[in-house]
Amino acid sequence: MHQPQDLEHPETLNTLTALTAYGHRQLIEATLAAQAKTWAVLNQLVTELQPGQREADVKARALSLLAEAGSTVNWHSPYVRFGPNTTCTFMDKGHHNVVLQENDLAFFDLGSVFEGVEGDVGQTIAVGHHPVYADMARQSEAIFEAGVAYWKTERPTGLALYHHVNRLIEAAGYQPNLDPAGHLIGSFPHKGVYTDGLNHYPHYPEPGIWILEIQFRHPTLDVGAFYEAVLI
Repeated sequence: MHQPQDLEHPETLNTLTALTAYGHRQLIEATLAAQAKTWAVLNQLVTELQPGQREADVKARALSLLAEAGSTVNWHSPYVRFGPNTTCTFMDKGHHNVVLQENDLAFFDLGSVFEGVEGDVGQTIAVGHHPVYADMARQSEAIFEAGVAYWKTERPTGLALYHHVNRLIEAAGYQPNLDPAGHLIGSFPHKGVYTDGLNHYPHYPEPGIWILEIQFRHPTLDVGAFYEAVLI
């Protein structure tokens, strides 16, 4: 097994010894390729999204598209959330048989695995013409991008990165809604490695092996938003 290279912290290096059979640069390349395939599936789901669909049916479609693309084993089952279920985290089951409305929020969280490497991505979509929903979908991606920019320029710890992200969420008028937030990715499976969340990580998050997750909810409406991709 090749040891991961170019990592700053021995704690992470030891973690990744169990995490990946790739060197660090190779892992970054493989992760980007896996995420590109997963984004293609997510974009297809978005083009097919329409009011009247049930979460369960769209989830089944997501599994079918992922399998067709080559992800026959998934890091986690796809999360498809509509309406009030968009306030749910990965730890929550949510309401059953939720149907997408004419003006609604939906988010996808696809935990694919391509050629043994995870391609975890997520995005929120506003359906219809509700201005608050449109803002929440837009802010989830904008805050993610701002978080990535902060990570690149300031080199914060995971803790400091999420302090910054949560301040951006609150400045936009919303409430942070995920703890633990952010996680390691790499070759699959990787049980027994760091599980406390990037928001609790006391070191600089190395590129290509961490997912930055943005999840928040509206302070009064029963809706939320989500966005995630790799820190790179």
